[in-house]
Formats: sequence, structure tokens, C-alpha cells
Amino acid sequence: MVMEPELVVADEPISALDVSIRAQVLNLMKKFQREQGLTYLFIAHDLSIVRFISDRIGVIYKGNIVEVAETEELFDYPLHPYTRSLISAIPIPDPVLEKHKVLFTYDPSIHDYSEEKPSLVNIGHDHWIYGNAKEIEEYKAVREKNVPLKPITITDNEEEIDRKIEESEELHGANSILERPLHDTGSLWLGVLAFILSILGLIGAAIFRAHNYIRNYKVCKRGALAGLAVKCGIVLLFLLFLFIATR
Repeated sequence: MVMEPELVVADEPISALDVSIRAQVLNLMKKFQREQGLTYLFIAHDLSIVRFISDRIGVIYKGNIVEVAETEELFDYPLHPYTRSLISAIPIPDPVLEKHKVLFTYDPSIHDYSEEKPSLVNIGHDHWIYGNAKEIEEYKAVREKNVPLKPITITDNEEEIDRKIEESEELHGANSILERPLHDTGSLWLGVLAFILSILGLIGAAIFRAHNYIRNYKVCKRGALAGLAVKCGIVLLFLLFLFIATR
């Protein structure tokens, strides 16, 4: 007997598989979908996988569907804060950007449903979202601007980067692979050398920055900028005295 189903329910079908095997299974599922016109109900917690396999996505929080839309619509306009938090948690395949990523955290207490109960409403573009009347109007206003949302933020703020690194060290311990690089000491001698050789100091700061040596980067940058300021001051004083002497 040959089975030719029209609907296949796949509940976390690749969660326990190796990454390379996951890709093979997903490609096989896409192949069957094209050849036999299958419909999948694909259940997973990894939105990057869901994006690859799905034409339309429903986001569920504690048993309630909070947002439903076509795949690219959902990723361009993740209106519900829980959806935004899920998308911001998708790992970036770049360790530098991933380290500087600021997660969007969902706080359920922002919703006040004590007076008006929420419901799932179509706000246009075949985009359904769960909320009360006030929230729905806010979601509509954001969507009608037609400006894609960016739930993932990459910070260049040094204090924010340092805070994230310190939190990572406290969470994962001194031997974690997420700790600072071994030689990222922020040695005073780096600052002295950068002060003396300012141009080389700026080049060194850029190299340290590119490789996530944040302490070394900051010391080199400050030393090089201070060195350039002092040297520029000396040159200006020399030109001033030269001008006075030739009058």
C-alpha cells in the first residue's frame, strides 16, 4: 500500500539531529513538498529553520497564537513583542556580530487585559495578531508605515559590550569559551606605545577591535588619540613661535 498523504504533521522533526543531517532532512522534505504537493504542519522552536521550510508561520505563546503571517511578512514586520524576542534570539553566524548583539526581551506584564480581552485580528496584509483594541491600533499604525522592523540590534557602545562580557563571564565561569581573549589585558604599556607611535597605535586599535580584544582596543585608542592631540599642540606652538620670530 502506497501512502500519499496531503498533510504531514512534523513535531520538532529535526531537534535532536546533527546540523548536517538537519539540512539533509529539510532538503528532503522540500523535495517531497514540490513533487507531491504536500502540506506540512511544521512545529519547531528554531525560527531560522521555520523560515526555511514554511510559507506561513504562526507564533504561539503559552497555548495562544499571538501572530500569524506569511513568512517574509512576519520576519519583516514582527509586530507582537514575543515574536520580536524570538527573532532576536536567532544566532548570527558571525561571532563578532553575535557578541555585540543586544537581545530583545519579551515582558508579558506590558499587556493589560484586565478590562478588555484580547483577540486575534487581521490588521491587513493577511497579517493576524493577538491583542486588545488599543494594541491592535498600535500594531496597525506600525505596519502601515511599511518600514521593516529590526528586532536585532548590534551595539558599538563600549560600556554595553563590556557589560555583556562581564555578564557572560559571571554566567559561564572563568573557563568558558565566551570569556575575554587570553591576552586582552588592557596593559598600560600598550597605551604608552600608542601615545608615542600614534598612527601605529590607531592601526593597532583597529586590529584589536576587529578581533574582539576590547580592553586592548580601548587602551590603544585612548593612547593614540592623546598622542595625536599632544603632537598637534606641539606643532601649533612651533608654528606660532615661527610666525612671531619672522615678524
